[in-house]
Amino acid sequence: MLAASQLSHPSPGATKGESLWKKAFDALDTNLQATLSVCNKPKLNILHQVLLQVENARQTCIRKQWRVKAPGGKTIILRDVVEKMAGWINRFKEVGTVAVQYDPLHGALPWAAFVFLLNVTLGDVQLFASLVTDLESIAFVLYRCGFYEKLYINTSTTTVDPLKESLVHLYAEILTHLSMSIKYFHKNTGSEY
Repeated sequence: MLAASQLSHPSPGATKGESLWKKAFDALDTNLQATLSVCNKPKLNILHQVLLQVENARQTCIRKQWRVKAPGGKTIILRDVVEKMAGWINRFKEVGTVAVQYDPLHGALPWAAFVFLLNVTLGDVQLFASLVTDLESIAFVLYRCGFYEKLYINTSTTTVDPLKESLVHLYAEILTHLSMSIKYFHKNTGSEY
């Protein structure tokens, strides 16, 4: 977890193109930044690439009929989780993708991590199951945050500053989680960054 003091505070009256994702990235430890940087090559239309990878994962789930037991004994059909993730990503695209539009390098960073992680774990049902449920939750949060950014961030009221600060902190936590996931799955699968 990052301490609030580690985050740079958004300035009142910030410019329209201000990147909350860049602030979140800059707040990370240098090791976490390095891990994320290797999967953040400049990509055109990153959300399209993510959706292609998600569709590939969905087809694998269907073909292999992947299911896992949750700790409570409930059976989770992984195809359903992947389809929910695709739904959140499509909704994120519909919101207008403010972050990706104004800062493609940093705004696309969590999505580049999605592509990497989905690709790395697709061969092992247990690894894939543990990851895909996390990514579905993150996709939901990214959709909601994208919606909040579109509605509120570019307004000129000072009441927006606490929202900006909260989003930067949340984005830093998401990037931290994705970076740690990349390290973990890299170590356990032997894949290259």
